[in-house]
Amino acid sequence: IERWLEHRPRSVPIGSIPMAILDYQTPDHVLTSGNLGDYVQTLSLLGNLVRMSDVTFSGDDGLGAVASELQGRVQPHLRAPGVTGAVHLISVNRDFSSADDVPEGTWMVAFGWHMHALYDLRFDFPYHPNIRPLFLSFHINRLEMLTDEAQAYLRRHGPIGCRDWTTVFLLLSAGIDAF
Repeated sequence: IERWLEHRPRSVPIGSIPMAILDYQTPDHVLTSGNLGDYVQTLSLLGNLVRMSDVTFSGDDGLGAVASELQGRVQPHLRAPGVTGAVHLISVNRDFSSADDVPEGTWMVAFGWHMHALYDLRFDFPYHPNIRPLFLSFHINRLEMLTDEAQAYLRRHGPIGCRDWTTVFLLLSAGIDAF
């Protein structure tokens, strides 16, 4: 549990945009995702980011090196030139982002099945306050999982892109713009 209590400060190179890449670790080993689909979605996001052939990537824990390597493997007809800049990739845990040191203004595409309760006690949602979420393929299956604070958070960051109609209808019923 010590690694969850020790915050390792992260810094973003000057001129880089911080971008979170979802990870699925928590101190509650039961919640560590064994769902291959979670990792496929994360790799798919990374695969789309690296299509931007004029963007440079850096990142902690080897994420920048992996992104740069993948970028070199993108077939010429799939590249998206013309967008320039620098992106610094950091891993953020979907179900326990409050324990991560997240640089201010970090963008994150939020997807997957949410609301896994840590030790069956509480949900770690909304995300860390420094995250700027873009919700795509978001899933919840019970409205009671969403506290008033979580509902207000989703309203602020909507419309929420959902991966299924159940989630769309749950969010709409709570007055949260969803598609």
